[in-house]
Amino acid sequence: MAAVGLALGTGVALLTSRGLSGLQFGVSTYDPITLVSTASLLIAVVDVAIVVPAFRATRVDPRTALREE
Repeated sequence: MAAVGLALGTGVALLTSRGLSGLQFGVSTYDPITLVSTASLLIAVVDVAIVVPAFRATRVDPRTALREE
């Protein structure tokens, strides 16, 4: 889901960047460094959002979890 959102968001950003060029200071309209760094930050946040709950789930005994359900 993150990859689809990233692809759609990058596409929309590239399409709308001409209209927003007056609001961008110090960055070109199609700045690859900005696009790559934003995508990398998004992927890092998604990775943390996935890994932290998975790590916590591995610490729980399955019998205890099933008993509490």
